[in-house]
Amino acid sequence: MPRRPSSPPALARGGLGLLAALLGLACADGPPSASGETSGGGEGSCGLRPDEVVLQEACPLDRRCPTVARQGDPRCPGHLDRGDPYLDEDRCVLEFLSLGQPGEVLVEGACEGEVERLTIAVVGPGEAIVTSERRTPCDACGCPEGERAWAPLVACELVDLASFTACLEASDPEARASCLTPETWFIGCEGSSPRCAP
Repeated sequence: MPRRPSSPPALARGGLGLLAALLGLACADGPPSASGETSGGGEGSCGLRPDEVVLQEACPLDRRCPTVARQGDPRCPGHLDRGDPYLDEDRCVLEFLSLGQPGEVLVEGACEGEVERLTIAVVGPGEAIVTSERRTPCDACGCPEGERAWAPLVACELVDLASFTACLEASDPEARASCLTPETWFIGCEGSSPRCAP
């Protein structure tokens, strides 16, 4: 599969919304129900992790950086969407991704009461397993952290490593924001079983 040119503009424009769309497609095989239960898992709305997520989280991968804030949501702009410079944790994630080494990073976005967390586990050269968890406020369900649901695991091919290096040097505010929008980190994704680094 051809890789993208190594520049922030190419990274910024390539596949915005790709990951969200693929996670949505993956859910078509086993979507979270209105009660938060997942097909095949039977977890209650307070959100016991599905078996595949538990297995993936058991992989001995180092957490390489502090959690970074998701960018690119027009409903709730992040600091980079507003034109602010990179934070230390933003640079940490881009530096990690530019190395192509095994490890794990977290991206979290909070908007209108919902929280979405992506766990991106780099398991091999140019390959990551992505876990997506969504928490939704739910006064009636009695869950202290709200109703929780997970999308099925997906395996994603990362853009070329030089793109992340170029992002570190990006001066354009729009390019910096796109560089920290997770959908732009991947060329394509498909459903996957749990996988650890070799």
